[in-house]
Amino acid sequence: PASPSRVPLDHATVAQCQANLALHTKHGVGRPRETNPAVLRCAFDEAVSKIFHQLVYEHLGYFLQSEEYHAAQRPLGPAFLEKALGLTKEVKGAAAAAAAGR
Repeated sequence: PASPSRVPLDHATVAQCQANLALHTKHGVGRPRETNPAVLRCAFDEAVSKIFHQLVYEHLGYFLQSEEYHAAQRPLGPAFLEKALGLTKEVKGAAAAAAAGR
């Protein structure tokens, strides 16, 4: 037999899954125990998706309010660019010296 994660979902199964989730969300208690593997998988996948998206959006919200994000949005100044170019020249010079020393 196919494992629950490999059972193809048809429209009736998806509709049943949505009905079960709506019933569970609305009442929760006294709900009949679901045994259809495809419906269980659908409900589990939907719950995981909701939790994942909530975590991502919360994390993204905190990041967008952070000082790191605002600092990254500021334009780079001439001093930073000169320092970066100087480091690049130093690295190239060290690489050339190492190649000449071989």
